[in-house]
Amino acid sequence: MEAVNRLSRRQYIDGEWVESSNKATREIINPYNQEVILEVAEGTEADVERAILAARRAFDEGRYANETG
Repeated sequence: MEAVNRLSRRQYIDGEWVESSNKATREIINPYNQEVILEVAEGTEADVERAILAARRAFDEGRYANETG
């Protein structure tokens, strides 16, 4: 579980796992017993913008950019 928790503290943006720009995280809590299930990266507007730009670039320049149909 620790490996999953360590990875979940990052965001997958532009082909790599990165921390949020403010390094903030948020606990995900099991509503049944109030135990912390894991901790996830709490992305910012800057992280969203970076992800959008990466997605656009992948769409325009990626492997399938010239495919039709």
